[in-house]
Parts: sequence; structure tokens; C-alpha cells
Amino acid sequence: MKYVRHTGGAAWGVGVLVSQTSDQRTYLFADGVKRSFKEAFCEKFIVPAEAPGDEDAARLVRGAASGGTATPVGVHLELEDQIRARPDDPGPYLVYADWLQHKGDPRGDLITLQAKLAGAPDDKELRAAEAALLAEHRAYLLPESLDAMLRLPRRRTDPVGTRCEVRWRFGFLERARIARRAKQREAPELVSDLLRHPSAGFLRCLVIGPLGEPGASYVAVIDAIAKAKPAQLAELVIGDAASEAELAFSTAGSLSALLSNLPGLERLDVRAGSLRFERTPKHARLRELALTAGELSETTLAHLFAAELPALETLELAVRGLAIAPHLLAKLQLADRAQLPKLRRLALRGVANGRAVEQALASSAFAQVELVLGDAPAANLAERRVIERAPDAQSVVAAQQLARADRWLALARDGERLWGEYEGSDHYYVYARTDTDETGCSCASPKDPCKHVLALLLIAARGHAFAERAAPAGLVRRFYERPRYGPTWE
Repeated sequence: MKYVRHTGGAAWGVGVLVSQTSDQRTYLFADGVKRSFKEAFCEKFIVPAEAPGDEDAARLVRGAASGGTATPVGVHLELEDQIRARPDDPGPYLVYADWLQHKGDPRGDLITLQAKLAGAPDDKELRAAEAALLAEHRAYLLPESLDAMLRLPRRRTDPVGTRCEVRWRFGFLERARIARRAKQREAPELVSDLLRHPSAGFLRCLVIGPLGEPGASYVAVIDAIAKAKPAQLAELVIGDAASEAELAFSTAGSLSALLSNLPGLERLDVRAGSLRFERTPKHARLRELALTAGELSETTLAHLFAAELPALETLELAVRGLAIAPHLLAKLQLADRAQLPKLRRLALRGVANGRAVEQALASSAFAQVELVLGDAPAANLAERRVIERAPDAQSVVAAQQLARADRWLALARDGERLWGEYEGSDHYYVYARTDTDETGCSCASPKDPCKHVLALLLIAARGHAFAERAAPAGLVRRFYERPRYGPTWE
């Protein structure tokens, strides 16, 4: 990056070029202000400058990437390294918050406030203070393009999953979902703006939903993600909640650059009509790879069977009518276990020659790997579906705090019904059917479903083993009645 200074603006500090037209240049200076000058003026007063210190350089890089609208007031690289090293520990965030507050950066207040909310998610005063802070500083805390999408009113006619959503954690975005309705802002632009923004510095999960019409291409979105190289991104989902039509006609193109440019990725889930790998997948940290497609070429299958993924535990391919050719089965038989040393589960959904696959695996180095054939069970709960059922983002945040099995007094299954007991500000009985959308809770929340039901479903979606056990009598009566939310269960 080339640094400049203005001969008459020493107090501005060094600057970097943000944009340029035929007769004008716009620079972002270290004081956080963008200034535009005519070309003739630049020739006289803009001169090369020495590079600033590492932290000021980081401020300018991030500010320029966001178009100069969200230049960080302060950047402490050492503290950010501590956060990356311990992403689940609130301690480094709170130390950073204290430092940012001394700099006058509103992100410091947001970190402190959201840390308190993590311990008291139902506190209405804290929730109101968070909303007020986000509203006051939204131009600083969110990219303009994404903020505009988040402000769109919810319409009953909107297709499922076509809203953009974000989830905050300790002053930074932890999860973002990018989707669009037809004739709205393009998803690649939204993704680029998001990943360049300072608030996405510790983004852990990115979900790309429907793009508004059948036959949509995810190629430009995937390119934008690969070019941004978000090193901290751990989970990426492409094509989430797409309709059958979108899945059948959409394309994801090559996924090779994603693995090369996302070193922190642990889970990759891509759903599109067509997708491919141009070379053998190699990645040090990927634990789960799930691909749902209308078809997979023999070349892509060959690359997958030769993958070098030392951390991979689950590989899932869902391709209706997939027939694995004999020479590929032979390749699978000869595959080196050292390339996939931790593989425990291979799921092949829709495979046409399942018996041949079983025989090939039985005589290979992967004989002990669990093989799953056929279609996904109808009662299989996925976390993304649970989140879609939530009445609002606050309910999801609150449910995430409760979605730990060790915090519940009881968790069990009674046939097709999951049920649990939770001790919070009161004692609650909760249940949810796995074959229908029927749920119920004894709490007084007007939300349907409430945070307790969402937490129960999240626990199930994350694979908790529910022991078979008859539900309490009060619950059994409710199983056969229309669910009612109210202060009294009996």
C-alpha cells in the first residue's frame, strides 16, 4: 500500500488512496477522515510518505477496505491476536473493551454491554441499551449495504430464508446470513462489504441463503469470499434453505479456492445444482465437508477420494441417483488412510450402487468408517431449521445460552416427542415433537416458540443422545392438546 501526506495538513497524518476518477482522488487519512482533491491539486500538495506504525497501518487498511466509513478509532494488534488465540474466552475481549473505551471507540462500550448480556440474556434494560447503542453507531458498526438490507421490513410474501441476519458477540459480528429477494442488492457486493468491514474481524460463521430466483449462481459470491480470505472463518454454508428449484438449477462452480484461502475453516456445507473441485482438496483444519448437488463429475469424485484432510471426521455427499463408477471404487479401495486419518463417518445420500460401495469399503483401509446410505431421515433436526423457526434474533441469542445439555435437569425422548425440565427463574417443562412443528412450554413467554423450546431443539440438532423415558403426567396431557403458552402448565 502506498502512503502519502498532504503538505499543508500535517495534523491529518499519513493517508491512503480510497478511490479515483478521471479528475479527482479521494484519500483516507490517519485521523479517520476522507478528503477529496482535484487532480491538479494533488500534483501540488500530495507527496509520498513513510509508512506509519503497524497499528496505524492496520487502521488505514481496514478503513480503506470499508470505503473510509468505518475507520477504527483504535487498533491493538496484540490484543486482537489474543482474541484469535482464545475465541471462546471473554477475557481478551473485555481487556480490549477497556482499551477501546479509553480511545473513545464506541465498540468498547458494545463489547462491555454484550458481555453483560451474555450472563443475563433476558435483562430488558441491557437489551434496550444494546439496541440504542447499535442504532446510534450503526454507520460505524455495520457496512451501509448490509445495514440497508437489515432494515427492510419483514413481509409475509417473502420466500423462506431470504432475509439478511447478523448475530453479535462481544462487540463484533459472530455470525452473518446473506440472502436476497429478487431485484435487490446483489449478494456478492453484500459479502464483500461485510468481510472487509472491521466488525467482521472475528466472524466465525457465514451463511449464504437463497439469491432470489431459480438458476442463481453462487460463483461470484464464492469468489468474493475467497478473495477476502477471512482467516478466522470456521463455518461456511452456501445455498442454505434453497428451494428444490434453486437447488436444481443453481451453480457453485469450483470450491478449490475456498479451501486454499480459508485456513481456519472447520465446516463447509455447499448445496447447489452443480459444483466441482479442480484439484485434490487439501486443508489442515476442516472437520466436516457436506456437499449436496444435482450431479458430481467423476473428476470431482476422484479428487474427493484422494483428499488430504487430516482433521476431517465427516464427509457427506448427497446426490440423487449418484452411481460411483467401478474405477472410482477401486481408487477408494486403494486410498491411503493417512490422508484421512480421523474420518469416522461417510454419508452417501442417494447413491445408486450402495452395495458396491459397501464391498469396496470393507476391503479398504476405511473398513471401520461408519457408512450411511440412503436419504436423510425425516426426523433429523438441523440447527439451521431451528434458527429459522425462531420468532426473532433475541430468541436465538437467549436459546444459545440455554442450549447445553448439562444445564438441564432432565432431557429425554418419549416416542416422537422430546421433552426436558429446566430450572431458570422458575421450573419449566418443555417439549417438541420431531415429526411435526408442535411444541410447548410452561413458561409465561408470549413468543412461539419460546427460548426454552428453541434451546431443546438446538440440543437435539447438535446430536445429543436423548434416552427413552416416559414424560411427566402434565406433559403427557399436553401432548394431545393444542399447545398453549401461559404461566400455568397444569
